[in-house]
Amino acid sequence: MRYYAAVILLVVAFASCKKHSAPTLAPTVKLEEKVDTTLSTLEKDGGGFISRSASEGVSGNVKIYSTNGLYEVALVDFKSSNGPALKVYLSKEINPINFVSLGSLKSTMGDQLYDVPSSVNINDYQYVLIYCEQYRSLYGYAKLTN
Repeated sequence: MRYYAAVILLVVAFASCKKHSAPTLAPTVKLEEKVDTTLSTLEKDGGGFISRSASEGVSGNVKIYSTNGLYEVALVDFKSSNGPALKVYLSKEINPINFVSLGSLKSTMGDQLYDVPSSVNINDYQYVLIYCEQYRSLYGYAKLTN
């Protein structure tokens, strides 16, 4: 009986072993995505990003534009330290509890645009965050103003 228990334990142990993939880092190519300001309205102007720590630096500005009732978050003159699984969040607070993920960070530098889902009321959110999901670490945030 002990023999069978040991064999089952070994089978379970080996079956649960898996190779962990390397973390996915954001691209480092400078982007130049621009909002067509002739067709868009500036809805919210965020101040500059504030880094959470010196080792995880974030800089640049945030703006939210509307075009035909759809919203876009624009990261302007953006630069960030790289890290695994970096995401862009629209959040009600600095520590993301009530937030909407706008997707993976497209690049660690340059001007970038992120679509806001049509179901989201942007007036309910006060911050744009750069957040590492893998380690639950906030890289930086910008406060939105009207």
